[in-house]
Amino acid sequence: MDLQTLRFFCTAATEGSLTKAAQRLNYAQSNLSTRMHALEEELGVQLFQRGAGGSRLTPKGEVLFSYAQRILNLADETASAVQDEGTPQGTVILGTMESAAFSFLPGLLRMYHQKCPKVRTMIRTMPSRQAIQGVLDCQLDAAIVGGEVRHQAIASVPLTQEKLVLLSEEKAPLQDLLSQPLVVFEQGCSYRQRLEQLQARYGVPSQGIMEMNSLGAILASVTAGLGVSLFPESMLASLHESRYLARTELPGDLAAIPVCLVYRRDGYIPTALREMTSVFREDIKDI
Repeated sequence: MDLQTLRFFCTAATEGSLTKAAQRLNYAQSNLSTRMHALEEELGVQLFQRGAGGSRLTPKGEVLFSYAQRILNLADETASAVQDEGTPQGTVILGTMESAAFSFLPGLLRMYHQKCPKVRTMIRTMPSRQAIQGVLDCQLDAAIVGGEVRHQAIASVPLTQEKLVLLSEEKAPLQDLLSQPLVVFEQGCSYRQRLEQLQARYGVPSQGIMEMNSLGAILASVTAGLGVSLFPESMLASLHESRYLARTELPGDLAAIPVCLVYRRDGYIPTALREMTSVFREDIKDI
């Protein structure tokens, strides 16, 4: 049960097929199958339920998958700690809300790369809840999320407060607008959660949810009169279509949402991530 075998196992588990896993690993399928059988024999359990449609994990396989991910993450963390010479370098995988990627994040990244030119950043846009889970699962090094984060394994660095406005095709009382369909991202989006909080406060039953996977699609749908949505006010000046839409202020206690940079507080924190935290916290006021 060496590290390479565990990596092979995790790839097979993720792909759900030894054929696909072998292709991804650029490894002979017969050799991969042999190693997985050997791993099962070593542990004395069946790890995969094999069938014509692929391979899925057995309950014992699920247990190993959970532990294998933790072992591999710790191995990667150990290598990073040993190789870190105190100079920001390597790769930082950063999850973020799409609104942040569209507004203030590019400016922060420009400042960061001026100070840390040897660091490569990989940006993944996703709703806040998924980004937090990605940090917990060590799939992301850090994430920019909306809303307060209370988790014992997560460190949270406040960045800014985003003022939110309700966009609609035509002006109307807030309660009437909330009775229209909501045009939002999937569950886990902090803006969607804020809209649902508003509906609950005003006792407005949901008239339907239209899920979109991009801010552009959401804005186009609101422009077409399909429903209403929340946007950060800071973004609107750069969105040409928004000038034709009505903007409605929210009640004071729900009008703004905190935006934070989060990362795991346990384990090793690479120099590149420490520097990113410092730059983002200090320079966001200049964006």
